[in-house]
Amino acid sequence: MATRIEPVGLAAAMGPRGADVDGATLEAALRTVLAQATAAWPGVALEPAGFVQYLAARLPDGADAVTALRALHTADLYLACGCARGEPAALAAFERHVAPAMAPALAAARVPAALLDELRQTLRVLLFVPGQHPPGICNYAGRGPLARWVQIAAVRQARTLMRRRKTHGEPTAAAELDLLAGGPDPALAFLKQRDGAAVTAAVREALAALAPRERTVLRLHFVDGLNIGAIGALYRVHRATVARWIAQAREAVFQGTHRALGARLGLGARELDSLMDLVRSRMALTLGSALGEPPERG
Repeated sequence: MATRIEPVGLAAAMGPRGADVDGATLEAALRTVLAQATAAWPGVALEPAGFVQYLAARLPDGADAVTALRALHTADLYLACGCARGEPAALAAFERHVAPAMAPALAAARVPAALLDELRQTLRVLLFVPGQHPPGICNYAGRGPLARWVQIAAVRQARTLMRRRKTHGEPTAAAELDLLAGGPDPALAFLKQRDGAAVTAAVREALAALAPRERTVLRLHFVDGLNIGAIGALYRVHRATVARWIAQAREAVFQGTHRALGARLGLGARELDSLMDLVRSRMALTLGSALGEPPERG
């Protein structure tokens, strides 16, 4: 009775999923897959055995490993694997070659232009930022093109956001300031009770004056709860850069609110400064706590 030779190399990385086919045949198939993937994404370099393990977890049942490999978009899975692991080259390739496919799908779904920036940032968080579960990109199993899978994910998320806005309405600017400040504050409550309309208009004006990136970073940090390490991974910048962005954007909101309220309410400088000092104090405490978190692992 012939002794079965255990597979080595890439075939061995398939584990039990590769046990139903000759090791040499599987090795050749995997090397072809790897060559095609690296040719498709020349700037993306993944550790081969790690990629094979990623593939093995996504092979469909009901066929041997070699046949199953032929049914998958393995080059797209290579890119998805790199994105799931936070490889900068893979994320950059996704932005250049895959993300643009969202635009026609969102246009066909009649997604409002005002929602697009928030949608794109939300998708980046869902797809690439690990939380209690692996990044969402891990759910791509290679059954179809990655671009098509992303289109479907984008349209579904857009519909979720539109339903949410239809149900709950747009948050008022004053409510957004509560979120940025980390929760209700007595000074804010006093301001809104006495001059609610003016406060809402002033904060809306200050927030609208921010650059899109500044507003998005504030939302990611204070509303979505991402720490500066996770935001840095999204933008591929050092966490110190994110901390500076947040501090500058927060300061811009409060300075803009200060100026607008001064013009609208006609308060004396001392009274206005006292109220804004209370708001700033609350915000400083919240920001200090958030920025004191350890950096993201990985």
